[in-house]
Amino acid sequence: MSLRSSRFNRFRPRRSMLLSLAALALCAMSCQQHPQSAQPPKHPLVVKTTSSVAGDPMKPVSVDEAVASDPCALRLHDISGALLMYYMLHREMPAKLDDLRSVQDIDQNLQFTCPASGLPYGYSPQGLSAPGRKKLILVHDSTPSHRGIRWCILAPSVKPGEAVSLEVLPLTEPVFLSYQPK
Repeated sequence: MSLRSSRFNRFRPRRSMLLSLAALALCAMSCQQHPQSAQPPKHPLVVKTTSSVAGDPMKPVSVDEAVASDPCALRLHDISGALLMYYMLHREMPAKLDDLRSVQDIDQNLQFTCPASGLPYGYSPQGLSAPGRKKLILVHDSTPSHRGIRWCILAPSVKPGEAVSLEVLPLTEPVFLSYQPK
């Protein structure tokens, strides 16, 4: 037996053990559960932001895209989150928007004025309704100061015990004007 083969044989058990450990590690990695396809969480409180400003009116956009198109959308998105929290705690909408300060995060400063017009947002706890439309406007811009549109927070009519969902949407002036107090 040559000197070379005896040295090689001496390391053979270690090499096979290392190969076995590597194979085991690869097997363990491939056996890990992979997350299911990205599905939205099944939670009764949902906030969606959509925009027709940047193209398709029914295409959902991210909060960042909405903010890039109009910072008013971000303010309304923050307000809609506070509305949902208030509703979850009190089982009713607040009497006025300022009541939402009781549920805002410590590091959050809710603002109830439009950044474009400087005017306070309109608010109707019962919602504004329109014939043939299933959703109610809860919060809205006071004027169409965003290239002829008004950003609004809309909600479906909610019966006691049902989940609430809110959407931040831009509405054209003719569509907005079709809504009236309930």
